[in-house]
Amino acid sequence: MFIKKVTNNKYNKIYITYRLVKSKRMNGKPRHINILELGTLPNIPVERHKELAHKIEDFINGENLFFKETENEQSVVPTTTLKTTYACFSIS
Repeated sequence: MFIKKVTNNKYNKIYITYRLVKSKRMNGKPRHINILELGTLPNIPVERHKELAHKIEDFINGENLFFKETENEQSVVPTTTLKTTYACFSIS
């Protein structure tokens, strides 16, 4: 899985959003399958998108969500609310 940048030119204004997608071959051709709409991701730099994609994938697969964080480095940590399937991801 990876985070894909999506550009939309609507009403002479450019909108940039991001999606979590996975690549799958269909009829011998690679296709992107949308997993999650991520919105604009204003507080997460592009360099951290790969880390975010891995953390979301771990969250979806129910794997260990906790990981070590260095003293000066922020990490992407998924959180959820009760009785919902939506996830909120933020820089902590």
